[in-house]
Amino acid sequence: MFLREVVTGQRTAQPVRYAQIVESFRDDAGISRHRVLLSLGRVDRLDRDQVRRLVVGLSRYLETGTVPEGGRIGEVRDFGVAYLADALWQRLKLPRFFRRALKARKYEAPVERALFAMVTHRLVDPASKRACAEWIEQDAWLPGTQGLQLQHLYRAMDFLDDCHEELEATLYAHRRTLFDRVELVYYDTTSTYFECDDPGDEPAQYGLRQRGYSRDLRPDRRQIVLGLAVDQNGLPIASDVYSGDTNDALTVVPMLTRLRAMGLARVVWVADRGMASETNRAAVRAANLHYVVGMRLRAAEDLRAAITADTSPYHRVEDGLQVKEVRHDGRRFVVCFSPASAERDLKLRTGAIDRMRLVLERVNAGADAAAVTEHGLYRRLVSRDEDGRFHLDKSKLEREAQCDGTFVLEVSDDTLSAAQAAVAYKGLLRVEQSFRVLKNGVELRTMFHRLDARIRAHTTLCLLAYFLERIVELETQLPFETLRKQLARVRAVELTFEKQTVWETSGLAPELKAALTKLKVPPPPRVLAPGRP
Repeated sequence: MFLREVVTGQRTAQPVRYAQIVESFRDDAGISRHRVLLSLGRVDRLDRDQVRRLVVGLSRYLETGTVPEGGRIGEVRDFGVAYLADALWQRLKLPRFFRRALKARKYEAPVERALFAMVTHRLVDPASKRACAEWIEQDAWLPGTQGLQLQHLYRAMDFLDDCHEELEATLYAHRRTLFDRVELVYYDTTSTYFECDDPGDEPAQYGLRQRGYSRDLRPDRRQIVLGLAVDQNGLPIASDVYSGDTNDALTVVPMLTRLRAMGLARVVWVADRGMASETNRAAVRAANLHYVVGMRLRAAEDLRAAITADTSPYHRVEDGLQVKEVRHDGRRFVVCFSPASAERDLKLRTGAIDRMRLVLERVNAGADAAAVTEHGLYRRLVSRDEDGRFHLDKSKLEREAQCDGTFVLEVSDDTLSAAQAAVAYKGLLRVEQSFRVLKNGVELRTMFHRLDARIRAHTTLCLLAYFLERIVELETQLPFETLRKQLARVRAVELTFEKQTVWETSGLAPELKAALTKLKVPPPPRVLAPGRP
């Protein structure tokens, strides 16, 4: 495409020049020809303002990002992350869900857009809801969010708490057509504490904020307990928030009830040793589900003896892991052994024993016995004579050596092979990874809420943000953080030339274009709108 001038009237000695924009092409016979795309008219009568507007319009499609002469750049707003988040939000049909759910509730505020804005804010720059309202107003390009205020965000959170379970059930039903059907359900709990000041006695509506066992090593802070079930892809299925003093094992039955209500029938529930009480196993069986749960081998004398007496060979699975099946007391167990882990356990215990000998000498010489009795490992390996002196117990050392590199699973499903059970249990790392992203990525903490409904809604917002992150990772096979950095460079830019104002998007890096292709998301348009969304 090029600019061409055509001269007429030369024979009459009154030549007239015309300006044209012309394109070269080849016809059906392969002959090169020209065709006029636009005639600008006589050169001596050109409307120069019209030409300037044309230049501005064409410059929008330049990848260089240069501004035409006389142009001015105005606001620059966050766009890339929001653009991708909105595409996934639409794919999951969340606007349709919220419109349907809102029909039964009297809400006049733009709830769906408020929820989308808060979820996107977790992906861009997670902070308080007040900071989110400022971000929407001052920094973000989010269509349909003009006029959103802090009060609208809070009202949207109250609505989200009302429809939390319905939302999770809808997302699960929808994604069964997008990803593999759920076969394994990984469930675990974590705790997260509050940074805000402790007012002392909490009112009834602050009932979730309690003190309890803190995985974050902050027993001085009130906390909540979060139970999360994810599938084999690490996608959240269901979640519940419990008061901070809730025993983890007490969360299992409520979660299983939820999963059954969502239609999960042929699943295997995978949980670690902390969830393996007989009450929980019975609840799983009563729900007609199967389980793979870790066992406390050191505390199971009979089981450990049965495993030691069993002479059947191990079978190699992966990464050096070996497995075999042992039947004991009418129950099926899968014994998993890793030579590398056994070597590491032996090395750690040998070092601990060397340190322990020095401690025992000092204690037996009159030092405080708490140095032994309050140390978990020392207490497991030491006995006390009738005269009160401590010594290493040979039988306890032999028992500890039997556990080197070994973990044991109870498996209720006979159709699940020992190797499949071992691989399934190792998949518990997925829920642990989910907790890490929730705490350190979308930043479940710091939490600025006191009301129970707002605490639950905040947790749901964080889980929705993580859900979108995980979809991106599954479909692109890239860490979301890598793409987030690239998306953050895609901005909506206000460009003014004379009296004309448009919003344009900055260019995409090749890697980002490739990722969007994998996600089946088209590149953002070069020109967004003549004004703010």
